[in-house]
Amino acid sequence: MIDTTGGQDSEELRNKTRIIPFVFKGQTGEYFRIWIVNIVLTILTVGIYSAWAKVRTHRYFYGSTSLAGRSFDYTADPLAILKGRIIATVAFIIWYFATTFFPLTSVVLVPLLLLALPWVIVRSLKFRAFHTRYRNLRFHFYGSKWEAASAYLLFPLLTIFTLGLLWPYVAYLRAKFKMDNLGFGDRRSSFFGKVGGYYSIWLTLFLYFVALIVVLFVFMMGSAFFGSDGSLVAEDVTHQLPPLQLIGAGLLYLVVIFAVYVFPPAYIKAMEGNYLLNNSEIAGYLPHSTMKVGELFYIYATNIVGIVLSLGLAIPWAMIRAARYRLEHTALEVGDNLDSISAGDRYGIDATGEELGEVFDIDLGF
Repeated sequence: MIDTTGGQDSEELRNKTRIIPFVFKGQTGEYFRIWIVNIVLTILTVGIYSAWAKVRTHRYFYGSTSLAGRSFDYTADPLAILKGRIIATVAFIIWYFATTFFPLTSVVLVPLLLLALPWVIVRSLKFRAFHTRYRNLRFHFYGSKWEAASAYLLFPLLTIFTLGLLWPYVAYLRAKFKMDNLGFGDRRSSFFGKVGGYYSIWLTLFLYFVALIVVLFVFMMGSAFFGSDGSLVAEDVTHQLPPLQLIGAGLLYLVVIFAVYVFPPAYIKAMEGNYLLNNSEIAGYLPHSTMKVGELFYIYATNIVGIVLSLGLAIPWAMIRAARYRLEHTALEVGDNLDSISAGDRYGIDATGEELGEVFDIDLGF
């Protein structure tokens, strides 16, 4: 916990703290059976079962995650999610036909959708938090639509006029918005990270892309002017690569694909995830995250290879691996008994709010 006592009491408090790791007990075989049944029933019911499939998936992963010997619960009602998906589908159909046959309607519909976005985001975060439970206590989310508008609409639009230079600030705003408004029982959470931390993360990624472009440019220029024996081939337009070199070129292409499309997400997930948790206080406790970029990249890369080679059947295996890695590198530093947290109030979870949250259930990676 954060030290506010000072002196000898402060030292005693630090001595009482302990690190409790998260434990993930999910198994590929168990989840594969859930996953394959979800797919079959979703197809047979023309998508209707997808709401139940989502709840079954969440309940499995939540139930397989434990802290101090107690697992998490996901309590959402599939019927409420189905209702939301029906409304979303009807809205999409109306949008599609309106913009297809009456293009001018997009002038009105687009601004309306942008104005509704912050409200939808807040209701979604409230929904996800309210239906997450630990030790019979629910999480809560207290954010306002005005905060969501700044983090998800206003400043992202401003990045267009700054050539992307404002994007790290957007990442900082979103982290602060989600963590500062998270509650558990009668306690609130807080984020004390600095915007400079996000600029450092994204600057490193920018330098990575610059270096990658330079390396690829030099390699391509060398390949364009020199053959396999080192001789100039600039005028030999009929030059053909030998079979071994053709295989090498294919492998190089795969390396470039992974370097461009797989490494950056792994880097952002690890770096931003670590920074968020290591600079936050959740319900009075200090979380710790120790994910490594190289390790997460390896998991992402091998997951993709496994999914491709298995024609998609390895998806459950990939999901279990990713979840296990993230949770095995996450822990909570506590200074008192977790049972000391009381249920708290239900601020923002009135009947109307709860129904609206269930209608607009979307995943924001929280």
